Amino acid sequence: MDIIVIQPEGLHQFPLTISLLISLSKNHKVILVSKSDNRAYNDFLKEHNIELIYNIDKIRLRFGILPALIERKWNNLKLWNTVCKRLKRDTLVWSTSEKSVHLFGSKLLNVNHIMQLMELIESTTVKESDFFGGTTNLAKIAKHAKVTVVPEYNRSHLMKLWWNLDKTPFILPNKLTLHPRLRNCEISQKDIKDKILKIVDSGKRIILYQGVVHEQRNLLPFIKAIEKLNEKYVLVLMTDLNSFTEKLLFDNPEIIHIPWIKAPQHLQITSWASIGLLSYEAKKMGNLSILNALYCAPNKIYEYSGFGIPMLSNDCPSLGPIFKQKEIGEIIDFENTESIFEAILKIEKYLDNYTEKCNSYFDEVDMDIEINKIISLAVK
Repeated sequence: MDIIVIQPEGLHQFPLTISLLISLSKNHKVILVSKSDNRAYNDFLKEHNIELIYNIDKIRLRFGILPALIERKWNNLKLWNTVCKRLKRDTLVWSTSEKSVHLFGSKLLNVNHIMQLMELIESTTVKESDFFGGTTNLAKIAKHAKVTVVPEYNRSHLMKLWWNLDKTPFILPNKLTLHPRLRNCEISQKDIKDKILKIVDSGKRIILYQGVVHEQRNLLPFIKAIEKLNEKYVLVLMTDLNSFTEKLLFDNPEIIHIPWIKAPQHLQITSWASIGLLSYEAKKMGNLSILNALYCAPNKIYEYSGFGIPMLSNDCPSLGPIFKQKEIGEIIDFENTESIFEAILKIEKYLDNYTEKCNSYFDEVDMDIEINKIISLAVK
């Protein structure tokens, strides 16, 4: 069977799409449709026999709003016409996010569509974030989709309620299939390798936060808490720089910064951590529901657990029950430095148990099996 995967953005931003492509390519002919050429992944695409179709918008706003808008619309139409030429009666079209749906909009009503949503969106009709925009009725497209897919249990029920769907969306965890599982991996970038080895050689352990750092990821109370343990631990942030991060690093020079590395090479760094850090606060951001962070489904939870790395997280409805039931880490009060301090000491004391529980949690889900279930539902 042919499966066309729609991913407008570059693969480096979406390690979960990389995992999806790997699973699908084991048994199907996969065609990736994108607005990025993804040249950095040419070897990966060739290895997995994945065909790439892309069309990049080249005109910028300096040439005027109208020419840029016309070019975007024209390129999207050409891209869709190329997709149509590849469609067979049993071809599945798999959109990976709301932006993937927005790229082709109502045209997806006429194909065998699997609609995957990485984020929680309350509004049924969404406008693209820039003024080139237009609107897309996500709820209507979801109702016509063969299968709707979300990454978390609570989100599936919220989406069914908000969008008046006939069926509860399928839950596909945000788990990476391309995970080395080996601690202390070889780090390919020498400057970053030197930073990590300097920490290790000093006898200190790494507490790692990887991902976006901004006001919604409040790390300041945590930084104060680990000052008590600065002889044992170093906080490492693997993230792109922004104004918030730059000020955080300037005010706290003991923090080690590592620039974000494209997936899945970023796991080379993850493999050296002793504790993984997660932080989620409910805030309204763009089209996303204010509940998006509360019912988060972070791929980090699998990235850490795949190495047997215990985690620390603030309490939220999606992560709290998992941490308590699966014993993969500790829920902490980020405003209570003593709570954080005690949680780190507890992980230290029972490290072997946490490591065992993390590995077991990672092994619970077989992504190939889950993705095959989705395909089976789509072709019924």
